[in-house]
Amino acid sequence: MTSRKPEDVILEVTGLAEKIAAPLGFQVVDVRLTQQGRRKSVEVTIFSHTKSVGLSDCETISRQLGEVLEPETNKPAIIEGSYYLEVQSPGIERELKTAREFLVFAGHQVFVRAKDKVQDVGTEFTGTLEALLDGKLHLKNVKPVLAKKGTGHNAKPSKKAAELQKSATPGCPSLTLDMKKVAVVRLHPQEMPKLPAVDLNADGECQDKE
Repeated sequence: MTSRKPEDVILEVTGLAEKIAAPLGFQVVDVRLTQQGRRKSVEVTIFSHTKSVGLSDCETISRQLGEVLEPETNKPAIIEGSYYLEVQSPGIERELKTAREFLVFAGHQVFVRAKDKVQDVGTEFTGTLEALLDGKLHLKNVKPVLAKKGTGHNAKPSKKAAELQKSATPGCPSLTLDMKKVAVVRLHPQEMPKLPAVDLNADGECQDKE
């Protein structure tokens, strides 16, 4: 029997997981199929906009999904051979990579590291994710991230960063950036310190210069 393509397996598992997670108030963020040697793993990440993901939620969805993944008599198995199934939360600083992830986390605050300096906000900034459309990242309420010295609650902006803050435009209400110019996008739940108001142009939008 010919082995199924991994992408076909992921697509089918995603569909089954969605049918189980949705009635419980969760969305399926991602399904990953990995294999190291003989060990095969299926990782299902779930999320809810209205409640946190608890251990009992993961256990419930894992149990129900495991039951429907079991091969029926005279029917080929969805996942061939033995495997380890894990249902998990996305984590508070999850890196966003797929179109599905950008769709699920629209409306949430993200941290972005650009490959080159972006007009008005530098190379590292936070903002509210609006969408990923046609290869372009759309953000609003964008604010630069200042380099800090120290760790934890004792961390303070470095002297150089503080000087830059005084002279730099402290952000922009919206930003559109080509994903080819983006190194990292990840969830950033922490609120950033309030920065001074900024004078806007006629469109009220900052655009990265080509």
